[in-house]
Amino acid sequence: MHNTTIITKSGEIYNGPIWVWRPQENWFSILWENNEEVFSFDDVKSVITYGERMSINKIGDQDELQRARKMLARGRKYRWKGYPSEKFQWE
Repeated sequence: MHNTTIITKSGEIYNGPIWVWRPQENWFSILWENNEEVFSFDDVKSVITYGERMSINKIGDQDELQRARKMLARGRKYRWKGYPSEKFQWE
């Protein structure tokens, strides 16, 4: 598991592996200091996973907010079950 660095809008910095990923519900969590820390996408400024495998031949830094936006756009386009039809504030 790669560590993800989260910077909140209030300036706090967290670092840990993503534990639960629910962009369709507007939240995600990481493991931080032996606990699960839950974040709303509305409350974060930056979410970056460093050294992530992005494709079969590419390793790089993954912007998780961008990835969540793409997932939500696909969910809306194909009307996946559980995906909201309206955009969230942070999008």
